[in-house]
Amino acid sequence: MTVTAWDTAWVEALDDLEMEVARADALILGEHALVDGAPIPSFVPPTGLGPLPPSLHDRACALLQRQIDTAARLSHAMVDTRQHIALAGKLETGRGHARPMYVDSAC
Repeated sequence: MTVTAWDTAWVEALDDLEMEVARADALILGEHALVDGAPIPSFVPPTGLGPLPPSLHDRACALLQRQIDTAARLSHAMVDTRQHIALAGKLETGRGHARPMYVDSAC
């Protein structure tokens, strides 16, 4: 099978997209060391690629499923973060307030 410039362009586009998904996964998992510290740029799909080569269909479908899974994990992480922030905002700091004391009088 001959690899054409069309196939190569699509392989490079899928490689770039896979890298973006991997970076998002690393951030969700707290593996900040895997991310170079620079802001993650928005993925910009290349133009002029034409239709996906049939030989890359399975890879593209697997990547789409991985994106969907990552988006779901990101959504859950965002909800968890909002809940943690709300809880942290409710915690007593102890500054300027009397702390409640509980005494077990059953003894």
